[in-house]
Amino acid sequence: MPYYDDRIVPAHGDSEAKVLLINEAPGPCEAYYQIPSVGDQGGNIYRALQRAEIGWVNRVEKFTWPKLILDQYRFPERMRQIFKLRDVVLSIRAKFIKCTNAYNRWPRSSRDS
Repeated sequence: MPYYDDRIVPAHGDSEAKVLLINEAPGPCEAYYQIPSVGDQGGNIYRALQRAEIGWVNRVEKFTWPKLILDQYRFPERMRQIFKLRDVVLSIRAKFIKCTNAYNRWPRSSRDS
């Protein structure tokens, strides 16, 4: 039986965005930040847009997309600049791509996971 996180992950992006991207369900990073496609899938989207040479993505300094919540890193202070770059990409992405999920909550395998 699946359990669902209490935090709702609303759609993220401008209502005028030309692309609507629908993912399956939010994961733990998405539930924490309440932004769709901010964890692993966000990194996949970021790298795919880079490979496709999408102009607005390539104007941002290249970096390794973070996979965890900031506080989960061993040295979170070292990651702050990377998270700032991720936030820049997310704010620009919101102008061009509206991201949402088929489910608005993170499905967990147990009540305590």
